[in-house]
Amino acid sequence: MVAWVKETTYGTNAWIDVHVFDGQDGLIHAETLTLPYTGFGSAFRYEFSGKIYQGSTATPGSVQPRPEARKVQYRLYYEVNYQVFTDGILHQHELQ
Repeated sequence: MVAWVKETTYGTNAWIDVHVFDGQDGLIHAETLTLPYTGFGSAFRYEFSGKIYQGSTATPGSVQPRPEARKVQYRLYYEVNYQVFTDGILHQHELQ
């Protein structure tokens, strides 16, 4: 996830509020994740490339069952000069 921002100053922040749903549209995970500053080009870039949710895992002799994710929704936020902005879009991705 990459966010390009035209205006930025020291101490600004970008983040996403993430919601993960199972196959029956039940909420199985919610988290706020910071998008670290990763550089600039035509605008300043904030990027998140980590794991949002880990489903079931298995290792020899151990199983950790968790609901399987089928949909991810997130909203993007950005703070500059003590004001919070959003792109106003509920981003949604269906998962296999």
